[in-house]
Amino acid sequence: MPIQRFIILGTARTGSNLLISLLSGHQEIRVLGELFNLDTIPPDALPQALDTPVTYMEQQLFRNLSDSKKAVGFKIFYDHFTPDYFKKPVDPQEADEQLRKRFQNIEQYISTHYTAEELETRFSQLWEHLVADKQLKVIHLKRNNKLDTLVSLKTAFVTNQWMAYKAGHTMTTKLELGEEECAQYFNRLEAYEKQYAQMFAAHDILELSYEDLATEQDAVLQRVCQFLDISPGKASTILKKQVTAPIRDVVQNYRALATAFRDTRWAHYFNA
Repeated sequence: MPIQRFIILGTARTGSNLLISLLSGHQEIRVLGELFNLDTIPPDALPQALDTPVTYMEQQLFRNLSDSKKAVGFKIFYDHFTPDYFKKPVDPQEADEQLRKRFQNIEQYISTHYTAEELETRFSQLWEHLVADKQLKVIHLKRNNKLDTLVSLKTAFVTNQWMAYKAGHTMTTKLELGEEECAQYFNRLEAYEKQYAQMFAAHDILELSYEDLATEQDAVLQRVCQFLDISPGKASTILKKQVTAPIRDVVQNYRALATAFRDTRWAHYFNA
């Protein structure tokens, strides 16, 4: 029986690390992280990832694969391997210094070795391959409250902390959000969700929400196992929610934003 391939599709701060943590504990699944996040690809692997992305993907997924694995996959975000990677949803000037340097180094390397046309061709090779593979299953992970997603993302940019562990201490980082910043982010995610739903319309798709994942881990894991046609598993993780304080306590200008968005389709984000 062929090994089932899958991707976890979505955007940052929608619970993808938590989902991967749950799936990694299942003996029949190999799940990798962000194979095509230019920020995290090892420098020595970057040329291969950019020049032959499909080969790079295959090698990463199937290297030393044990016979017990029945499903292999990785997570990929909407802006991975697209020109939108260079259009950060949070102003890089607000990011942690180490993170800013990483962005700068990647952009310098790419601009030195590739033209915009060459880069877009390589990006397209990957996405066209994924869309053409109709046996590929898609776990589409979303977060219902996009304000929560933005707050979590901006917190990660500012602190350069992308995961929180149950054994660790949780700190609250105060933020300010601009009205235009919020609107652009909400619009961007809505457009992405529609675009990628259409791209993978011919595939088997399982839609999961961050909210369900955070509260019903066992049930979500069983849904994924059934979707991938593997035996049921037991949910276990060492991760916890990173931003635990109420959003109204984290965002210093929360009341002003709630007023600004009161008569928009996003008003309910500010009533949670």
